[in-house]
Amino acid sequence: MTDFLSEDTIVAPATAPGEAALAIIRLSGKKAFTVADSVFQGGVRPSEAPCHTIHHGFIVDPATKDKIDEVLVSVFRAPKSYTAEDAVEISCHGGRAVTSAIVEALVRAGARLAQPGEFTRRAFLNGRIDLAQAEAVADLISAQSEASRRSSLEQLEGHLSKKVCLLRESLLDVLAEVEANLDFPEEGIEPQRAEQISKTLTDVISQVRTLAKSFKEGRILREGYSVVIAGRPNVGKSSLLNALLQKERAIVTPTPGTTRDTIEEWALFSGVPVRLVDTAGLRERGGKIEKEGMRRTEEAIEKSDLVLLMLDASQKLNDEDRQLLEKYQRRKRLMLYNKVDLLTQQPSSAETNGALYISATLGTGLDRLKEKIARMALPSFGTESVLVTSARHKEALAKGFVYLLRARRGLERGKGLELVAFELRRAVDALGEITGQIVTEDILGRIFSKFCIGK
Repeated sequence: MTDFLSEDTIVAPATAPGEAALAIIRLSGKKAFTVADSVFQGGVRPSEAPCHTIHHGFIVDPATKDKIDEVLVSVFRAPKSYTAEDAVEISCHGGRAVTSAIVEALVRAGARLAQPGEFTRRAFLNGRIDLAQAEAVADLISAQSEASRRSSLEQLEGHLSKKVCLLRESLLDVLAEVEANLDFPEEGIEPQRAEQISKTLTDVISQVRTLAKSFKEGRILREGYSVVIAGRPNVGKSSLLNALLQKERAIVTPTPGTTRDTIEEWALFSGVPVRLVDTAGLRERGGKIEKEGMRRTEEAIEKSDLVLLMLDASQKLNDEDRQLLEKYQRRKRLMLYNKVDLLTQQPSSAETNGALYISATLGTGLDRLKEKIARMALPSFGTESVLVTSARHKEALAKGFVYLLRARRGLERGKGLELVAFELRRAVDALGEITGQIVTEDILGRIFSKFCIGK
């Protein structure tokens, strides 16, 4: 693997491959201007151009000087660039042949191909952004909804980093005071001061817990809310999927057992990304293929965030319905009575008992269903200004939480300042892992390997 810490000048397309009106090729490193000078023909050499200026010209083969494409070249001088290095961005026509030819010309001129995430990694290593902000770049690129876009942008702007740094600074102040008293163990910390330190730790513990708990909603913004449509055969599960998606995604027939496998599709309900899963009908009897479909249904239910348990409103509950109700009573579920259009008398609100009465065929009650799912997915979205969306961040917060509890308990029970200081250092380091103040090469490798090339 290429050494990311090298001083090589790197190049890669920053836009997706394929045909498009335009593409952008990014060049960064100490020799970025030298490399650009050797392939650019225009009114000014990139090495002589002012920072943040754009210049029209042509990219040429560095050996033959044959023209490759007509382009616009943007010049960024260190540290005022994405990577905090000298950088050049070439806006060219978006065909595969054009972008490949320009990249090859830049490589022949002295650059090398960038690894996945190497531009952002350099931005982190050069102090342009911290590690949480670097991860937000990938989240912003992959955002599936307006809510996830907004959350990722807030993290990129440093909202989470600022909060974590403030908590870490509070702990460092406490740690400094505790360590200062280690030189005078016979005196210890005065009771009044120890009580104040304990209050500070309690406040930090509360904020760390709140951040860690926000991961539940943050994960949904990042990965989507998994909703499984389940029930016995022929209650209208596939019809509901099609109605919610407003397209014919699943085959619908009057024959029970038509759906043999799970079908997954994405949708947005009130801005919340939802992964809908249609499943095979659940019943005791059935052939080998149908039983495999039911096994996959149960597997999908186990992995889901919410089960839409569908019943037929036009029929009385049968034994299969009762078995399903009992089997999944401990799962997070929402009861749906479908085919309400077949009823001669519509149920009153008092009779619904928390369930929703719908008609997948006519669309009755579907708007209410979408709103209900969105509220169940993110019940407190918007009340917490900072959301944790990364499992890595949540793990670091969980570790810090445990260390802080131990430190506070040690302080209150007089177990020795050495132990208190030890747990405080561990808590400080755990929070530092989030922003990259404490980081290992393995962590960097795992994070940036998930980035696309050119970012």
